[in-house]
Amino acid sequence: MNVQQSTDQPQSTSTADAALRADIRRLGHQLGGTLVRQHGQELLDLVELVRQSAQKLRQNDAPEGVTQSLTALLADTDAQQAIALVRAFTVYFHLA
Repeated sequence: MNVQQSTDQPQSTSTADAALRADIRRLGHQLGGTLVRQHGQELLDLVELVRQSAQKLRQNDAPEGVTQSLTALLADTDAQQAIALVRAFTVYFHLA
């Protein structure tokens, strides 16, 4: 067995992280375009609203009412929209 050592220097963590973030951002944009083509702009708008609300909830200084508004938004979502929303997030997390 012939084992060769790599002469390539490993990428720095920050460079690798930046490249990974760029890839995830690109894949997210492509997924967004696919959602619009297959389900319409309304679904992408819903996905973005839920995503932004979830990000706000993770912050320590989340504005008052974010939980209630997100809960109300999801409660008003019909079954077909909810399925499409769950699928959109599932695909995104599989890509990421």
